[in-house]
Amino acid sequence: MAECATCGFLAVLDPKAGALDGCGSDYRENGELEYRDTAFQHHRWPICFVSAFPLRKEVRDAMDRDGVYSGDASSVHVVEVLKRNRDECPGFTPWRQGFTPKEHQEMLDRQWRLEFQAQREEADRQWRDQQRKADLEWREEQRRRDLEWRERESRETRKWHWRDFWAVVIATGLIVAGASVAGAWLLRTAPPNTIVQTHDVVVPAPQVNIMVPPPAHLPTPSPQTPG
Repeated sequence: MAECATCGFLAVLDPKAGALDGCGSDYRENGELEYRDTAFQHHRWPICFVSAFPLRKEVRDAMDRDGVYSGDASSVHVVEVLKRNRDECPGFTPWRQGFTPKEHQEMLDRQWRLEFQAQREEADRQWRDQQRKADLEWREEQRRRDLEWRERESRETRKWHWRDFWAVVIATGLIVAGASVAGAWLLRTAPPNTIVQTHDVVVPAPQVNIMVPPPAHLPTPSPQTPG
């Protein structure tokens, strides 16, 4: 249970120095202050160093309730107020003996700075990890798109190569067929004894040999006898 008696921010006023000092175990348990020489060094009124609760007013109200009228706080009522449940207090800090309320605050500030620095470092690390992951994803996406583009370009190139190849084959076939048809036509239409030249090939005109027999009415000469 959180209570002012166990909080490091419980303080009392030193009127000579005008400073808030920490409280020992006697004051926290019995409401008794340290006695030096012939005068109290501190006022008995409890004070919250972080002003979470108006402790002086609470002690005064408790004294007025019981009809106690005094210029200084009553130890009984001080203990009553210090032992109240303060679970709802946002500034409760466990008391460390030997440390003043100011030193307790400095410890909290130092702890807060360390936690804040750790949170910043963690947030920065997470941000770097996210940036690294996003960069890797972007590079992977660019690589995938580049591969798709190269494959598409390769397919288109191969397609055009095949088109060019078949175009050359068909054109060559048409040229050869045309030349053959033209040569055949020229052979058919050429006159006799005409040499037809097609594609550097000399084709002689066909020759016809006619056998003419001797005339039958001519007498056969007889051999003469030398005289």
